[in-house]
Amino acid sequence: MNKERGLRCVVSGSFFKFKTEIDRTIDNLTDIGITVLAPDKGWLYKPPTRLYSLQDRQFRPLPTEQGMSLRQIEDGFLEALSNSDFMYIVNPGGYLGSVVSLEIGFAMALGIPIYSQEPVSPDLDSNPEWKATISQIKVRSVQEAAKEIEAVRYSCPKMFTQ
Repeated sequence: MNKERGLRCVVSGSFFKFKTEIDRTIDNLTDIGITVLAPDKGWLYKPPTRLYSLQDRQFRPLPTEQGMSLRQIEDGFLEALSNSDFMYIVNPGGYLGSVVSLEIGFAMALGIPIYSQEPVSPDLDSNPEWKATISQIKVRSVQEAAKEIEAVRYSCPKMFTQ
């Protein structure tokens, strides 16, 4: 027998630029009863640069991710995303980095609803198809996104049972 569960989501955004805002968004979501599957809150750990290749040296994992490779960390996030009811993007100024863009594409491929804090601002070099795709992301506050997902849940309950 399927058992009803609370809403689950992931929060995406540039850790390098917006980690404080991401943590605040996680708090806002949990305050209204939404389970955030990823990422964890907390400060970024600065590992010894010898552990990463030259292109990855800007990478800073969370303390719970110490010892994991970039691939393991991103695979874990994508797994959480695949188990989410929606994705929320923290993007002050409309900024999307390359990892967030990858995560958006993954969510779209799975049919997971995506909401963003602000309208996305694609790079000027982005192709027109990608610009058209990300322009469909709904701009909502955390509370508005939750209400919209709850409305869908009420009208299509089978989509939200395990």
